[in-house]
Amino acid sequence: MAKGTITGLVVGGAIGAVSALLLTPKTGAQMRQDLSDRYSKLSDKTVDMATTVGQKASEMATTVGQKASDLASTVKAQAGEVMSQTKDSSQTVADEVKNWRAENEDMSSSNSSTSSSSTSTSVNPTLGSTNPTSNY
Repeated sequence: MAKGTITGLVVGGAIGAVSALLLTPKTGAQMRQDLSDRYSKLSDKTVDMATTVGQKASEMATTVGQKASDLASTVKAQAGEVMSQTKDSSQTVADEVKNWRAENEDMSSSNSSTSSSSTSTSVNPTLGSTNPTSNY
């Protein structure tokens, strides 16, 4: 329940109880005894309600803390996986670049040693096509 609702119920109950006691014809001693009994009951109910609210709040705090901890663990594990995959991918890209460079160096050295004519063919690494070039 909302705090305002609980407060309203307690205040309304107290006002109703006092009104009933004051409007009922009783002797002074009986009235004081009734007021004391009602106050005692109301006080006990308030303590019980406060205890229940405290227990529920504690349970909720424990639950939220546990769920936050679980979520943090999950995020940490997934971040580790992403980092590992990123590292593997970057290593794969680095290896592919090294292989591509080695292939191009091999092709360049074989092209320069076998070219006895004035025209040779070279590979454009960005387009992947062959273009005739002139050796002047």
